[in-house]
Amino acid sequence: MHEVAPNIQIITGEVPPDYQDQLKKGEADFVAFVALETERDIHAEPIAAIAPRCYMRIDHPLAGKEMSLQDFLAYPHLRLYLPGLTRENTSMVDDVLGQYGVHRSIALETTQFASAVGVLTCTDSLLVANAGFQEGGLYSERISGADMPSEPVSYTHLTLPTTIPSWWGGGGG
Repeated sequence: MHEVAPNIQIITGEVPPDYQDQLKKGEADFVAFVALETERDIHAEPIAAIAPRCYMRIDHPLAGKEMSLQDFLAYPHLRLYLPGLTRENTSMVDDVLGQYGVHRSIALETTQFASAVGVLTCTDSLLVANAGFQEGGLYSERISGADMPSEPVSYTHLTLPTTIPSWWGGGGG
């Protein structure tokens, strides 16, 4: 990087809600973020699309087991979110579940990664995050990841289709 841009200075921080205006005005040169969409005059390149997984403490009752949607919904959840990314801090997972009339119970909403992991390792809560979350090293001995539920689940008025894996897509949650 030094050879291409010898005087570059990279400053990291939360992406403000007006990041696209900052780019247009030259107040920022680039931004790395998760976006649902960008304006037409902003050049955006995808970095990665990573499917989510469900994380829990290593001795959680669901650890090492295939998880059903009923199991997934039976435990409290932690929601790690990025301000301004989605409306009312909901995630893709919540949007999908809501389309089918089911909701997860959110015990903690936070933008703080360390807070979420701290609570995760001390409770029966679940956390949906990108695959690779535990491979970071810091928490690999304290948390375990599981695939998202994939089978249809019947409720009194609801049968979920067998296409659940495609619902989870490639974003975070």
